[in-house]
Amino acid sequence: MNLPSLVPDIQNKILCWPAVTSGKDPISERGLRTVVAEMGWARQRMLWNNLDIVK
Repeated sequence: MNLPSLVPDIQNKILCWPAVTSGKDPISERGLRTVVAEMGWARQRMLWNNLDIVK
């Protein structure tokens, strides 16, 4: 996955996400791949906001 191509604020959110100690990860790799595949930062933000993130 090309994480460096992500908009910096999304990178920061991912890097600052608390460690998962039990259960499922809040972000699926499949969902994140959709965001990473998009090169436009505005579109990345829209796709990120539409992800089904477990909070």
